[in-house]
Amino acid sequence: MAVEIVATVQKPATTLSEIELRLLRAIVSTPGKTITFYCRIARLNGKRLAEIRERLVSQGYLREHSVATQARGRTAIIIEPLA
Repeated sequence: MAVEIVATVQKPATTLSEIELRLLRAIVSTPGKTITFYCRIARLNGKRLAEIRERLVSQGYLREHSVATQARGRTAIIIEPLA
């Protein structure tokens, strides 16, 4: 009786654009920073970065969570790479 093992390799469903790669490289090189930090590093405005961030989170590249950096005011969104 012969047993054959078959392994499948899944390729990403979509390829990343140059802007998405630039943001992902910035996040991997300095993980755990705020959205404002990555806006400055990747030279993107907040709205464009939010669109890309949502896409990368849904594709499984990033994880985001909110952290209260001060006692009052808005919480900061921190993003980290998953792999």
